[in-house]
Amino acid sequence: MPILRGRDVDKLIEPYHFALEQAEIGRREGGVPDGAALVRGGSLLAAGHNRRVQQGDPAAHGVIDCLGAVGVQEEYADTVLYVTRPPCPVCAEAILERTIPVVVVGDDSFCAGEIGLLNSRGTKTLVLEDSRTRKLVAEFQRLCPRLWSADLEGVPDSTGTV
Repeated sequence: MPILRGRDVDKLIEPYHFALEQAEIGRREGGVPDGAALVRGGSLLAAGHNRRVQQGDPAAHGVIDCLGAVGVQEEYADTVLYVTRPPCPVCAEAILERTIPVVVVGDDSFCAGEIGLLNSRGTKTLVLEDSRTRKLVAEFQRLCPRLWSADLEGVPDSTGTV
């Protein structure tokens, strides 16, 4: 399993705020707090958030929104994708299709997502265990449990159970 350590980790943490801001925007809009940001060399290329509730579109995931906003890139090898929660199967496949080499996850305590799939295919992952993300998601789970459950349908929880 690819593991990131030391200075590699330090350089990756700061741009996470782009993804967290997107999750907060999604929540303020009445949707699921799920944000994503694609960064190259510390600069934001694009950001997006889950818009499934707002648009009534089951495919409007945060990662998909972000990747749609960035458009087609010739190369993804020098990019890092920041996400507030572990990617679902659909988002993981989009990441793998573009060969994004590193995914930084805000927190995985509420669902495991497809981190194992990404790691098995060579994508390096780093989980920040970010307390701000954990608080945002916990509040959403408490206030909107049915919406949270519906959004996670088919996604493994923290124990790997679907």
